[in-house]
Amino acid sequence: MWHSRRAPAAVAVALAMAGTGTALAPTAVGAVDGGAVGRCEVHTLALPDGVPEGLVVDVELVRGRGVVYYGSTIVVGADGEDVQQPVVWFGLQGEPVPVGPEGSPTGVAFELTPSGLINGQSINPDTGRWQGWVQKLLTGRVTWVDPGPGDVEPAEVYFRRINDRGAAAGTAWTEDGGLALRWTWFGREPVELPGGDEGIAEGWDINNHRDVVGVVAVRPPGEEDLLVPRPTLWDARNRPTPMATVGLDGYAVLLNDRRQAAGAVGVGPDFSDAHAEAAFWETPDSVVGLGVVPGGVSSAAYGLGEDGWVVGVTGAPAPDAPANPDDVAGYGFLWPGGDPTSMRILPSPYALEHGLTDWRQWFGGAAHGVNERLRQVGTASHGGYLPDGRLMLVPTVYVNADRCGTAVPTSHTPAVADESTSESFAVDARSAAGTSPAHAWSSHVGRLVRDLDR
Repeated sequence: MWHSRRAPAAVAVALAMAGTGTALAPTAVGAVDGGAVGRCEVHTLALPDGVPEGLVVDVELVRGRGVVYYGSTIVVGADGEDVQQPVVWFGLQGEPVPVGPEGSPTGVAFELTPSGLINGQSINPDTGRWQGWVQKLLTGRVTWVDPGPGDVEPAEVYFRRINDRGAAAGTAWTEDGGLALRWTWFGREPVELPGGDEGIAEGWDINNHRDVVGVVAVRPPGEEDLLVPRPTLWDARNRPTPMATVGLDGYAVLLNDRRQAAGAVGVGPDFSDAHAEAAFWETPDSVVGLGVVPGGVSSAAYGLGEDGWVVGVTGAPAPDAPANPDDVAGYGFLWPGGDPTSMRILPSPYALEHGLTDWRQWFGGAAHGVNERLRQVGTASHGGYLPDGRLMLVPTVYVNADRCGTAVPTSHTPAVADESTSESFAVDARSAAGTSPAHAWSSHVGRLVRDLDR
């Protein structure tokens, strides 16, 4: 039996930016009107009893169901690892409704479409392995996804995103390399996309034109032992187009119907001294890095709207943060387009509740969900502290999000550039002695995947 409770600051908090500071005032939760111009509202969504944390990964106006929020609840398992379970909330005041395969011990939420499809990745209780799935929100029917093309026996499949019609993109890792995949429909067998000379590629996102965005592994000139991800767009006929990069390498992981993309690029003088920056591709051959905040070390995009809003996280050392001593704290951001030298840092529910007006105290997770029509952003943000003193991240929704927080200037110069903050996505193939390059690449990408999606 699920019993919900309200996380701190569950009633909406309005944030009005004044000329000399920030005014905080409680406000009732009102109807969401995408055409209204109003003040920022910060809402935290309900969680089940005994579940302290959760996150929102998508926000959609779903036909027949209204505004729906998709995400996960999070608890810490006996082994100290996070255990996630996908849920949906119907409206800002909705209770969390479990979705996904029954009987799975854990799962990750990825995508919600306006047509009412949701997808994720869960442990299949029959096999004990991670496997992708799709659920029809209106009927509740869940379909496990075919894990690989033909007779390929993948060691791991990453079933990442679906479009309104049920086509999907993902990656299968095998002993011979990574295969970028497109499912023309989630109920069919996937097809392999061309992976370049190295035979290693990843599929990340798909739009309603069936374009797929991802990366292909290449070797830079004069770097025989180095594999570098090159952002790539495959059209509906499986033809790959290399995408522009700002710096050394890059990951394009998000795509909309305008063929705009977002992700991250590695910027720096060389691969050993680089940092990650959130990136936005207006077209496949035009890209900008969104930089890092003052004192920051990195940033990355986690969500992309249909009109080009980009959301994600930027990191900066926060030695004075009780939950992150001598560590890098995350700050959720919104970039609503325009000037690439500034991003809006989004305030946390805890900061608003306690009158903290310095954005450096607005700790949060990566913003994932973004919907320009509704002017909303969904994420996990600081709502309090867990018993061990760590930040408690609660499912958070910003309404009139482009009026939330404060605009902070960005630059391409990180405050720290050493091994601990180097964020180039290159892989040294020499480290793969005794293993295949795919294994070396996969282990590296695994870290990035966890950072971007979990």
